Amino acid sequence: MTWRFNPPPDWPAPPDGFVPPEGWQPDPSWPPAPAGWRFWVDSATGQAPQQATPDATAAVGERPTWHERHVAKREARERDADARRAAKSHESAVAVWQQEQTLLDALAQGAKAATTPTGGIHDGVVLGPSEACLWAGSGALVEPRRERGTYQGGYSGMSFRVAKGVRYNVGGTRGHYVPGPEVQTPVDSGRIVVSNERVLFIGGKQTREWDFSKLVGIEGSDDEHAVLIHVSNRQKASGLVSDPNPEPLLRFLDLAYSCFETGAAQVYQERAAEAQQHEALRP
Repeated sequence: MTWRFNPPPDWPAPPDGFVPPEGWQPDPSWPPAPAGWRFWVDSATGQAPQQATPDATAAVGERPTWHERHVAKREARERDADARRAAKSHESAVAVWQQEQTLLDALAQGAKAATTPTGGIHDGVVLGPSEACLWAGSGALVEPRRERGTYQGGYSGMSFRVAKGVRYNVGGTRGHYVPGPEVQTPVDSGRIVVSNERVLFIGGKQTREWDFSKLVGIEGSDDEHAVLIHVSNRQKASGLVSDPNPEPLLRFLDLAYSCFETGAAQVYQERAAEAQQHEALRP
């Protein structure tokens, strides 16, 4: 059984785990304790010991043993640690929620912008009168590049000694050349602009445009870091890598094509409702 100090009603509340030290006396300005007041109670049940303590001096004399005080302090430290862990876990949950809420709000605002396109110039891109910029960010252009090939099936031939330190080789062949595989490789870096009609890349060396009216398909890389866009006017698929976080590009690309395919008004209603539902789930 562990005990905790139980101050009289008119005394200041002591700090958690307070144990009066040797020779401790209450402040003279404090009112006297009620007759028969019990200065120590069970920390678990709040019940006082059978023997009443008439004043604070007697309470000090009845203070718990060193072991009981040690256990009480350890329990107080554990409670503080549990409270800190709970607070840290809550802060982490709020941060994750806030990140998603910010993205959902931005998606809703992007869909709203698509309902009233104004054209103009955005991030150096001239938009058509029916276009609205939904998202812009930095990234890289990726295109297929063939890796170095190898020769296979070669034969080194026969080697004859002609003189000391000199040999003559005959009959060797290099075999046939096997080209290396094509790998999506970053070829330029620059700005990415996603509108309700197309996706554009403006780099230092190259520029690319993917028009939704010619879209054949969209696929993500295995690590979901890059997105490959197939269009009918280009034989090989090229794509984009958003830096540093690919999530906004992927989400806004889905939003933009949804606006193009089903209409911005309907998409805006859906995205606004999604953002509102998520806001109600704040931790």
